[in-house]
Amino acid sequence: MSELRLHKDLYGLTAVRAVLADFEDFGTFEMRKEDDYMVVEIRDPDPDFADVLEHEIANLALAETVDRRRS
Repeated sequence: MSELRLHKDLYGLTAVRAVLADFEDFGTFEMRKEDDYMVVEIRDPDPDFADVLEHEIANLALAETVDRRRS
């Protein structure tokens, strides 16, 4: 299991949820709020993407947050 911590000032909750839904074929995700962070636990990642999965989720969630804030 790995853990991804996304600060609420940078990442929007709706954007993070949307990205996790998009990535559902690549692992099992559980999100919880912890102080100023959304913490995403990643379990059973697809072995072909395990090394980059955290980074891809964070990058796409940030891009999605920016897009949503511009709208």
